[in-house]
Amino acid sequence: PVMGDEFLPSEPEKLIKSLDKNVNILLGVVGNEGVGLFRYLRFDERFFNPNNPVNLTYVQARNFVKQLFGEQREQFFTQEYLSHIDRYDHYGFGLAIGHVLGDISLTCPTYMFGHDAVKTGKANVYAYFQTQKPSKTPISLTPNNTWIPATHCDDLPMVFGLPFTDPSGYSKEDTLLSLMMMNAWGSFAKFGEPQFFGDSKRWRKWKLESGKSDKFVMELNAQRFG
Repeated sequence: PVMGDEFLPSEPEKLIKSLDKNVNILLGVVGNEGVGLFRYLRFDERFFNPNNPVNLTYVQARNFVKQLFGEQREQFFTQEYLSHIDRYDHYGFGLAIGHVLGDISLTCPTYMFGHDAVKTGKANVYAYFQTQKPSKTPISLTPNNTWIPATHCDDLPMVFGLPFTDPSGYSKEDTLLSLMMMNAWGSFAKFGEPQFFGDSKRWRKWKLESGKSDKFVMELNAQRFG
């Protein structure tokens, strides 16, 4: 987006300070957001093939980090995301590249937006993190595979109820998660807070009191909620 038009009239940091005090915000991310963005990068696709990737080494992973963030930031991101991975965990390096890409482009900005909204004292913020991967997705970012977890856009079929409208290929866990998410999103639209079938205490809003913050993030997974 370009600042100065109707969509983004000013800097987001300035706009957040003028929020309506009655605004309610539901924000969140999905698993490894960055893995779903691999297809848009000018990387060697062999290393990030959803079904049969070529083994990715530590040195190659560092080179990808350098391509993404430059030589000056390479050491920092390598230490944060790559240093703890076993040198023979080739899938692990691929997922780590996805994590750093997703954190920088989506996850961190999303949660920072919520933090700034709460900091102004004018917003009710609720956050989620979807860890369950749907059995199938209408967005062909990552076709059926075994090594890629829940990623970008995998919340869409759940929120819009595809396991109910087009159940073929979806599991019972998908149906349950979709039911829970539709109920939560619906209650948020009606009442300003996400609820699970009337339970308003389970999903706590973010708080900032006496300099201490309580940033509760609801995990969305049919096998474990909270």
